[in-house]
Amino acid sequence: TIVWDRIKVLGYTASDTRTNVGDSVNIDVTLEYESDSTLLTDGSVLINGITATHQGNGVWRITEAYSHVVGVTYDTVTCSGNGEGITEVNQNDKSITVIWDTLMVELSVVDDRLNSGTPVQVTARITRAYDGSAVSSGSVALKFSETSATIAMTYSGNNGVWTASVSQTVVSLYKYYLFSVEDSQYDLFVVGKGVTLDGSAGHIDCGADSSLDLTSSLTISVWFYQESRGTGSYLLAKKTDNDAQYSLYIASDGSLKFIYYNGAIHEVSLEDAPNHPITVTLNEWHNIIVVVTGTSLHAWLDGVVLEDEALPVGLASFSTEHLYIGAQNTASGLADFFDGAISEVRIYANALSAAEAVALYHGCAPSSADPRLWLDRTSVHTDTTTWADRSGQGNDGLMNTNGVSMTNAEDMPPTSSMEYVQIIFDRIIVMGMSTDDSVINIATQSSCHVSLTYDYDGTYVTDGTVTINGVSATYSGVNGVWDFGETINDPTQKTYDTVSCSDNIYDITSVVQNGQSVTQMWDKVIITAMTVVDGRINVGATAEIHVTAELSHLDHALGSGDTLVIDGHTLLYDSMEGYFYYRPTETGVCQNTYTVGSATEATYGITALDTNGHSVSVIWDQVTVRGYSVADTRVNIGTQVTIQVTLEYEYDDTDVTDGTVTINGLTATYTGSNGVWYIQVTEDSVTAHIYNEVACSGNIYGITSVNQNGKSITVIWDQIVVQKYMVADDHMNVGDSIPIDVMLNYSYDSAPVVDGAVTINGVTATHQGNGVWRITRALSLVGDEVYNTVSCTGNAYGITAVDQNGQSQTVIWDRIWVVGYNVADTRVNIGTNVAVDVTLQYEYDNSSVVDGTIRVENIVASHQGG
Repeated sequence: TIVWDRIKVLGYTASDTRTNVGDSVNIDVTLEYESDSTLLTDGSVLINGITATHQGNGVWRITEAYSHVVGVTYDTVTCSGNGEGITEVNQNDKSITVIWDTLMVELSVVDDRLNSGTPVQVTARITRAYDGSAVSSGSVALKFSETSATIAMTYSGNNGVWTASVSQTVVSLYKYYLFSVEDSQYDLFVVGKGVTLDGSAGHIDCGADSSLDLTSSLTISVWFYQESRGTGSYLLAKKTDNDAQYSLYIASDGSLKFIYYNGAIHEVSLEDAPNHPITVTLNEWHNIIVVVTGTSLHAWLDGVVLEDEALPVGLASFSTEHLYIGAQNTASGLADFFDGAISEVRIYANALSAAEAVALYHGCAPSSADPRLWLDRTSVHTDTTTWADRSGQGNDGLMNTNGVSMTNAEDMPPTSSMEYVQIIFDRIIVMGMSTDDSVINIATQSSCHVSLTYDYDGTYVTDGTVTINGVSATYSGVNGVWDFGETINDPTQKTYDTVSCSDNIYDITSVVQNGQSVTQMWDKVIITAMTVVDGRINVGATAEIHVTAELSHLDHALGSGDTLVIDGHTLLYDSMEGYFYYRPTETGVCQNTYTVGSATEATYGITALDTNGHSVSVIWDQVTVRGYSVADTRVNIGTQVTIQVTLEYEYDDTDVTDGTVTINGLTATYTGSNGVWYIQVTEDSVTAHIYNEVACSGNIYGITSVNQNGKSITVIWDQIVVQKYMVADDHMNVGDSIPIDVMLNYSYDSAPVVDGAVTINGVTATHQGNGVWRITRALSLVGDEVYNTVSCTGNAYGITAVDQNGQSQTVIWDRIWVVGYNVADTRVNIGTNVAVDVTLQYEYDNSSVVDGTIRVENIVASHQGG
């Protein structure tokens, strides 16, 4: 019997038809002979050209792993060498597709800098790299550090978008990344892996390709997680002993060195300050970036710039030396193994700038760089012991399987900017508050300042809206200093201790006062008292005004060193009495009102002044003699004269009614009305007094200055003086009339008495002129009259007192009495002369008539004597 037969593919199975990049998948195919359905159990079987091994029962298996996203369809079986020699294969339209996939992560956040403690939503869009399909089931968790708690994300319901609300109260930059993702539909999980080295044998050999032979410019970037140090270990080394082109070494003390050889071994310590080497902490992920240009070395640890280092010489080429990751080569073999995890190893043939280096740390590879090695965390393929180089240079790393394993994803922080979001939870710190002058005048705008920085990075707050206790501030333009101030019109103290911020570039509103505050006081000098020792004083006298003042809010009394000014005069301070004083003088009658016009408090420079309604008035005054009066200015001696003077205060024309008043030294008495004072004076002798000197004391105002005002009055005490009597003949014939004249004048000034009524011995006289007054008298009998009494009335001065002055005039009315005749012979001859004697006497006094002409019978007689 001849059987024409072929091998029939009954079907394919795979241990996982969609699996993670790098995972191994068993692809099984079941084969039988089509003629009798017996299973193919021997020979050689290839699936898609890959040798399969028989698993029993006609099941043949290949194991595949891909380090990149790919979908592979297994649909071609070839057979040979079996017992029947059958090679023809009926593919039977059977196939299976296995997808090596990874998850694409795109994290975003609506606000990447916000107030500490404020929740913000982180969004992760998770898709499968192979076909962009959305991951909608499973579990997703965030982390922001290796030690932080996980934060579960919730599926939003569409497009593979997962969300979580995150918040941090501690100010910092938080790098949120996906700690774990499980796609429950295909059991895919996160975003690639690095490698873990055991510290005793594990290493990766990247070969000695010329693309790694770099000397003039070089950039190295390595992520690493060291678990122990031992005696020291290499992160990477292109060297064998002293044939060292470039290498990064962690010493046993944790210091990090760049080691190379050019004429000698040079170990360059990486320092964060001069002579202060950095120390790498264990059990934490770190990133080191080293940039060499010629003889200059620049480095960054975890994105923070280190000290620039000057290399003694440039790098030398050791082109045949292999580049090892996690160890160095020596003459006796590999040594100084790294214990921990390494990922994302990058080498560039050019020197990255500072900005590019920091961006690389944050996962943004520079587009202009010249990559020579990129061992991506997703390109590890442990099944083939290869860490694929993604730079395009073909410098795949060969891993020894006895010390290298895949690193769990959760051990590795994200290194692509799509895989994480950086959120700065921040706040504004009040660094300081100040005022240019802590005590200022009321109604003056204060000048205060507040210095604001963002807590996270110490950068200055320069924009937005800032208020301090509700007072708007403006940015000064320098060092985060905001200026603010307000004007307050009343004495007060205000403490500014609440800063509010909004609308700045980051919209940060959380403010930490940081214990900062500034107190501003508005104050004024207030006059607390103003007095005058005497408010009404004599012209020419000095007034004394006392003033006390204080700062209204501080209750700080003004004193020595401070200044008060009245009418341009700076007041003096009496430290014993505790007041300022001013002593003005006026020489004329006036009233001045004094108010403090300006003040300066020296300690705080306060000049705002509140007189508080205080002022004093001072009247410079004098008593003015308005006039004198008397009932009669010329009176008889012995007459009491009342001399009145009217006195007023000149300032206000009020009457002087009290105190002591003297007129020409004589104490006056107040009449009781109209400021009239009087004295009563009697003079017993002829005199004149001019009353023109008033003195005052003890009155209500204490005014003693008297303006005599040109006023005076003269009072004359006078009498009429009989100067003499005059008669034509003082011996008159009986019956004859005779004028009797008397000459009268006033004793005070000898002026003739020319008017009034004058009597002489009671007989009314008539004025003859020039003070001569006359009466005419006649007696019919022998006798006499003595004229010695003159009386006067009604004259111009009313003088009635008459000084008879010892003057008198006796007028005799007389006749001659013939006592008898006597002749010698009474009868004689005719013709005879007879002497006839006649004896004559004046009848008035019987005195002899001895003179004159006597005729007897018309004959003149001669006096014979006797």
